[in-house]
Amino acid sequence: MNQQDKFMQVQNQIRENSMQVRDYLDDLNKWQDEMKEKDSKITKAAPVVTYSASQKNEEQKQEVEQKPTKKYKRDCNTTTDYYKAWDKFNVVLSPHTFLG
Repeated sequence: MNQQDKFMQVQNQIRENSMQVRDYLDDLNKWQDEMKEKDSKITKAAPVVTYSASQKNEEQKQEVEQKPTKKYKRDCNTTTDYYKAWDKFNVVLSPHTFLG
């Protein structure tokens, strides 16, 4: 093969590649148009519901107010007192210790 034949092969390969890319992009554009059309049909058919942040906060407050709260003895202690109590706990003397 001489140099001119190699040049012609490369040029043909470039043309084929550009045609393949063009076909791919055409298919992609067609698909995008189809999806936009489907999306517009769906959005037209579905009712638009707006939900503001204040409405959401109001509902959350109502849910919190409806839940009964229980006060436990542990909730009345401070964190430091809670940890001090655990420091005083003796595992060996505890009746719940498992001595397998």
